[in-house]
Amino acid sequence: ADQSGCVILFVTDDGGVIVADTISKEDLPGTVLGIDTPRVYSAQRGADEISLENAVMSSFQGLEEEGPSTLSALVQFAYFVALGDLESAYVSVQLVKTPSVWETLCKLCIRQRSLDMAERCLSNLGHTKAIKAANEARDSSPEQQEVILSAIATELGETDEAEQLLRECGRYDLLSDMLQSQGRWNEAIQMAEDHDRTNIKKAHYNYAQHLESTGDESLAAKHYMQSDHLKP
Repeated sequence: ADQSGCVILFVTDDGGVIVADTISKEDLPGTVLGIDTPRVYSAQRGADEISLENAVMSSFQGLEEEGPSTLSALVQFAYFVALGDLESAYVSVQLVKTPSVWETLCKLCIRQRSLDMAERCLSNLGHTKAIKAANEARDSSPEQQEVILSAIATELGETDEAEQLLRECGRYDLLSDMLQSQGRWNEAIQMAEDHDRTNIKKAHYNYAQHLESTGDESLAAKHYMQSDHLKP
């Protein structure tokens, strides 16, 4: 732990270390006391007393009340994924039946950039929309696994991770489209300005159409002009 938060590590058999999770100081104030998976505990000194705080590790969000056998399987899964041993990771959770667990495991795989294991988790989860999105992304960008992982992350509600993946592979065109779909028009246009100038006029045109649909004719006209299109 340091002033910025707490870093949780796996120690490998050969004495190496792998980052397992991080918890910010905002989520876990005070001095870290210890870990009882899935919770990390800390103590914070106040004016008159010491209060105990705890935070759930991100890999276990929403699964805090699962039984010991499931939690143990999740720890094993996270460890093997971090090592890159995907077969052992999958074997460690084959007996898990709870859908919420498979969704959490899929999100963990996305953070570890493990596409193969993420898709195995999706299959067990039965998330048809995410599976379809992954297939469509593979058809359009077969050589960029970050694009496929981003599509999965989006369907699972992991928008920050989806954005980061598109940044990592330089797909600012898709990132601009994502921001537009979320109504983050100014960010989308700025993104195109900075990284995707071939699509800047398209971004302005899309925003103009959106503004027109909301009744803001004046601002819509401005963006139609910036897109080099007159109002339809």
